[in-house]
Amino acid sequence: MANKKNWLGMLVMVLVFGMTVVGCGAGKKITITGLSGKTGSIYVGLMTSVLTSEIIAGGTVEISGDSATITLKNPDDTLWTGSGSFYLFLDLNGDDHMYTKGKTLSELGVSSDYHDVDMKLPKYNITSTKSTIAYSDFTK
Repeated sequence: MANKKNWLGMLVMVLVFGMTVVGCGAGKKITITGLSGKTGSIYVGLMTSVLTSEIIAGGTVEISGDSATITLKNPDDTLWTGSGSFYLFLDLNGDDHMYTKGKTLSELGVSSDYHDVDMKLPKYNITSTKSTIAYSDFTK
């Protein structure tokens, strides 16, 4: 009986510890709003530089309703827990957009080639667990 209690106690400790570890690693999410009438999949990627176009974190989800919440993951498919200012790339069914905070690229002084505009596009600051961005803040 004593061995059974010890085993049960150890099992409870492992389960509690496991839940704590999982709870501590909650990833960041981005919700894109204003998707009324849009269908299919939506992808959001975070970049530190537009010059390299290297996605440091991203995620895809199917659109359901007026908004879509994307869980951001690292390239190795682990949850992304970072924070800071990033260039945002959005792909809606193969149609690419950059985060421009509601301004057109010409208003930002940007050519149609994203690779030479590193300092002209605004960055989006991600600090909380869930960020909300309007689809209209992305311009082709």
